[in-house]
Amino acid sequence: MTRAPLLKLPCIRTCKAAADWFSDPSHVTQITREFESTSQHAKLRSVTPKQAGKLLFIRVVAATGEAMGMNMISKGCEKIIEYLKTVEVFKDMIVLSLSGNYCVDKKASAMNWINHRGYSVNCEVTLPAQVIASVLKTSAGALSELNFSKNHVGSSLAGCIGWFGSCHLSIINYE
Repeated sequence: MTRAPLLKLPCIRTCKAAADWFSDPSHVTQITREFESTSQHAKLRSVTPKQAGKLLFIRVVAATGEAMGMNMISKGCEKIIEYLKTVEVFKDMIVLSLSGNYCVDKKASAMNWINHRGYSVNCEVTLPAQVIASVLKTSAGALSELNFSKNHVGSSLAGCIGWFGSCHLSIINYE
């Protein structure tokens, strides 16, 4: 699960210093402690700052067990922000949002496609043509054409990134 609080700092130089603050392992250890104090299930995996002028996005990635974890990660991020308010370089920050969309939670993005999000499962099923015809009321060829037309062409025209808005667990073999 991801969340990316959005902070605004007084100037670019201060924002750069704030982003650099995260490169110190002792700082990451401290914010990990703060984050994980909010839940017995939430485990901080990474914290990545991204500067855009005077804006600082802090992308937080956490494991949340079997839970979806949005409340868990939000509470953890709030705790991190509380702690950052005590750090000199962050003293003049303004918290614009608990989520600045850099988390790209549930959004089609190259970041989610490359880094993955949630669980990934691979499996293979071979359906006899008779089952496709009697249960799905179609043919393997028609399913294959639909998959290509909808999930590849349609999603490409819509500007989708990565898996083209489809679950690629249905690859049809002609048998």
